[in-house]
Amino acid sequence: MRSPAWASRIPFLKLLGIRAVEFGERHAEFRVRLGPAHVNSRGLVHGGLIATLVDVAAFFAEPLVPSGRPMATGSLTVSYLRSASPGDRLTARSEVLHLGRRTASVVVRVTDQAGRLLAHGSATLLFLDEPPARPLTAPAARRRATTAPPPRPAPARPRRGAGRRPSSPSSR
Repeated sequence: MRSPAWASRIPFLKLLGIRAVEFGERHAEFRVRLGPAHVNSRGLVHGGLIATLVDVAAFFAEPLVPSGRPMATGSLTVSYLRSASPGDRLTARSEVLHLGRRTASVVVRVTDQAGRLLAHGSATLLFLDEPPARPLTAPAARRRATTAPPPRPAPARPRRGAGRRPSSPSSR
């Protein structure tokens, strides 16, 4: 498991007070202590902060951003279940559901210090580089070993009168 300390130094995360806690094989965990800067005009914690927490946590399982492959969010969905208040400590934990050559699907749960589920989300992440080469299977390797396919035979010329409908016996 890689140390998450470097992620906590990302300027945007520092600005919001989001701290990396743990990166694992198929998960990542981030936390934020809510303060007055995180509230909206009604005094509730801004939904954008929770969406950002979901988005950030989605990227940091070991095979994703820590692997060094460039990525972007293809889609992000967040469902809000209950509100949080200043002073609460929110934890976002992501789990990688699918890791393909070009995309990853991740789910994230956001809980408060009492373990209550406040929001959950899902993200589809897009790898922006070429996928790592896969070893060729034996038939594929043989196909690629040939330089060019053999030439196709030229189509036969139709005979004179070919393609005409034969006349029926009654029309003769």
